Amino acid sequence: EFESNVTYSGTGLDSLYNNSANDIQQTADGGYVLVGKTFNGSDYDVLIVKFSPQLALTWQDTIKGTYTDEGNSIQQTEDGGFVVCGTSYDGNDEDIMLWKITLTDGVPSYTVLYDSEPTDSDNGTRDFGNYAQNTIDGGYIIVGTSATGIQITKLISDGTVDAAFGTAGILTVGSAGDEGTFIQQTKSGNYIVVGNTDGGAGQQSDVFLNTISSAGVSVLTRTMGGAYDDKATSLIQTSDGGFVFTGTQYNENTAKDVWIVKLT
Repeated sequence: EFESNVTYSGTGLDSLYNNSANDIQQTADGGYVLVGKTFNGSDYDVLIVKFSPQLALTWQDTIKGTYTDEGNSIQQTEDGGFVVCGTSYDGNDEDIMLWKITLTDGVPSYTVLYDSEPTDSDNGTRDFGNYAQNTIDGGYIIVGTSATGIQITKLISDGTVDAAFGTAGILTVGSAGDEGTFIQQTKSGNYIVVGNTDGGAGQQSDVFLNTISSAGVSVLTRTMGGAYDDKATSLIQTSDGGFVFTGTQYNENTAKDVWIVKLT
């Protein structure tokens, strides 16, 4: 039974059509905030929409770059604002982005907290930001996809890369063609990453799991999957210290099935 059922088509020129949501979180006031993208008539902008607990519209905002921008995850911060992880096209290639949303008297505004390829240091590769989480030290951990594999980036609270993590704040795991979809800091302060690994020419994808130390060192990797295309989209740590992830597993008879896996 639906408690509430709301569709949102946007207001104003920013979001008249083609609105989609990629992530939703409950906020400290009991309401909800979602992030995704909206078509502005020529390209896409990040779309952020805040709802009350009863799903009444509280506010909306868009993040507009020169070209296409998309928000893939959102999290509320201790100051009542939000951080959005996503991807921005800079006219040459895609960049991993982290935007900070600040509320002043209930009115949102945004700043760029992190850009993986600022204008003066574009690396010429396509990098995609998929998920970010606040870390227990007040910083952020980001998982995305780069030309060489799954990229994990650690930031301190002001958005500066944490040089004590990995190699100059960045750890790349897997190989070219692999996709990082979700990351979570564990109760021990370490991290677990879930994504999808490319089996190579003519082969199907498998789920890729990687545990990482707090210092940014890869500890254990594992792939899981059957003979066909299997993908993971989300993961949580469970109360017994293990993990559970969900995604899709391909079945010859039913095509894509929901797949949920419990790990120790």
